[in-house]
Amino acid sequence: MKTDIFLRKKSGHIAGLSSKDGQSFKPADLAGAGVGQVNYVVRKLAVDKSPKNAIVIDTVFLEVMSREKISLLFFVDEYDKSHYYIEDENGIATELGLKILDTGDGITFQELPTYKGTLKALFPSCSSLFPEIDKTKYTAGSIRAIFTKLYACKYGAAPKINVSNQSVTDFGITAGVSSAKIKFVGNGLAPYLSFNSSTAVTGGIFAETRFARANMFSLRNEVTYRSYDATSKAYQTSLSQVVGHVKASYLKYNLSGRIEVTRSRVKPFISLGVIAAYLLSSQDKATVTTGTKQREDDLIDNVKSYEIGFFGGVGVSTPKFSAEIRLEDTGGLVPSEASKVATGYVLLSYKLIKR
Repeated sequence: MKTDIFLRKKSGHIAGLSSKDGQSFKPADLAGAGVGQVNYVVRKLAVDKSPKNAIVIDTVFLEVMSREKISLLFFVDEYDKSHYYIEDENGIATELGLKILDTGDGITFQELPTYKGTLKALFPSCSSLFPEIDKTKYTAGSIRAIFTKLYACKYGAAPKINVSNQSVTDFGITAGVSSAKIKFVGNGLAPYLSFNSSTAVTGGIFAETRFARANMFSLRNEVTYRSYDATSKAYQTSLSQVVGHVKASYLKYNLSGRIEVTRSRVKPFISLGVIAAYLLSSQDKATVTTGTKQREDDLIDNVKSYEIGFFGGVGVSTPKFSAEIRLEDTGGLVPSEASKVATGYVLLSYKLIKR
């Protein structure tokens, strides 16, 4: 039966799986599972848990890194130690172990790269690759790379690396409302004016990339349109009354990192990012009223054609939709950090396609 399955993890270790209807599954309950872009199989294996434990027999979920004539499998134990296995044509899985020995003081440890000897023993006819095996590090990328070469050496063609080890990018649209508060500092008339908040519609497109090895983290790129149109409260001098007006529109590029807080179907997240915005248009003026006479002057002497800033947000996401509240701080229109714009956003996003 097909259902929505979610991981229950502690650090990198998979403690179990949970379904949308509240059912929980331990490794012994299933033969395998697919979670998002990642496929898992369940195996009862001999596991080297040094230095925390000796070799023990355990039933675990293993991520499928490659699965053809022989398979490359991976999991992280409850002590946060990574384990890699090669499963042969007969279904026998051999650990590519990294033995960690306590030197006796409980503080320093010795690492024995036994996985190098195991790889040589599993592929005796590929001695030309032994020098590369000796240089192989105990990391997912390095183990995958040497496995691909050894597989090609043995079978004449490289294996298909499981899609679960590739990044996945979602494309979509985002839209919402913004509320900007403008403040000027320094010399001139503008710093004396108190501007009302400006509310406007905003929106654009996004591409969000999720990584199989860190699937609670995503990197999000956005191109959006942003504008504000603010009028100040009347400022009274000894002779005149002054009202300021500032209007601007930008094409923005936002780059942010998102971290999901849970692995449920509705995922709360936090985001932090930077923005770079190009000024599309701007207007500024000061309306000065003296008695019955009124004139308009420039409010700002110089306007810069770009602005940069930072933002943070919180929100929730589902497989298709996300909603976010975001706060942004940018430099505004005036050069030399003589202005500031604080903007709040309420944004909704919809994923259109996945690649």
